[in-house]
Amino acid sequence: MASDRIPWHNGFAPAVKAELLSHKDKLEFNEEYQLNVEPYKIDLLVIKKPRDVYIDKNIARVFRVHNILEYKSPDDSFTVDDFKKVNIYACAYSLKEGVHFDDMTISLVVTKHPREFIKFINAESGAEMKEIPDGIRQTVWMGMPLQIIETKKLSPSENLWLSSLGRDNETGRITALLNETSKLGDSFLTQMGAYFNIVFNANKGAYEEVRSIVAHQSTLDRLFVDLGYKDKALHESIVNFLQLGVSVENVVKATKLPVEVVQEIDAQRVAGKLQPSV
Repeated sequence: MASDRIPWHNGFAPAVKAELLSHKDKLEFNEEYQLNVEPYKIDLLVIKKPRDVYIDKNIARVFRVHNILEYKSPDDSFTVDDFKKVNIYACAYSLKEGVHFDDMTISLVVTKHPREFIKFINAESGAEMKEIPDGIRQTVWMGMPLQIIETKKLSPSENLWLSSLGRDNETGRITALLNETSKLGDSFLTQMGAYFNIVFNANKGAYEEVRSIVAHQSTLDRLFVDLGYKDKALHESIVNFLQLGVSVENVVKATKLPVEVVQEIDAQRVAGKLQPSV
C-alpha cells in the first residue's frame, strides 16, 4: 500500500453489507452519509425497507428503521468524546430527516475494548449494558437502542467479514474468506475489492502462505481490488492480480481503466518486464 497506515474505513461498509447480504433487498446502505452540520458524516447509515421488516442477524436484531453505524479501526480507540460526536450525528439526522429517536438505533463497531466508554454509559444510563454472546453489548440511550460491537470478540462462524477486518488473521481465516466469496455473487464481489485489499495487506504473511498452498487459483481469480490511492499502488496491484490469473476484462471492470492500458501492463508482465510486488 502507499503508506503504512491502512485505510480500514474503506473496508467497513463492504464488511457490513457482506454480513447482511441475505437481507440486502430489505435494506438501503448509505456510506459516508453527509449531515447538515459540516464536516460531520455518518460512517454508514442503514435504512430498513419496508420499515417493519425484522433482520434476523446478531448485529442487526436491534435495528429499527434508521440505523447509524460508527466505526473505529484497529488503530483507534472509541472515547467518550467520540460518543458525543455520535450524539450530534443522531440529533442532526433526526432534524434533517424528521425522524423520531424511537425509530433510530446507534451501533458502535470497535476493535479495541472501550472500557472507559462502557463505564461512562453505565453511569449515565443508570444501568449496566446487557451483554449479548460473542462481543455485543446493548442498552437504551435517549430512547434509542445503543449497541457496542467488538469485532475481535465476534464469532467467525457468525460474523466472518467483520471479525476478519483486522490484523493477526491466520491462514485458516484467510482461506475461509476466500471460500466464502463463492456465496457473494459476481455483482457484489466487485464491491468487496477494498475489503480484500485491506485484509490481505494487513495479513501479508498469512495471505502469502495461503497463496503458496492453494492448488487451484479459481477462487483468487475472482478477487478484484478497487484501488486508486496512488498510480504506483494501482499499477502494482494490477500486476499482482494479473499474476494471480484475474482476466484483463475483470481488471478493467474493477479499475475502470481503459482496456488498452491493462493489456499493455499484462503484456509487460508476460514479457518479464514487470514483477508482482505482493
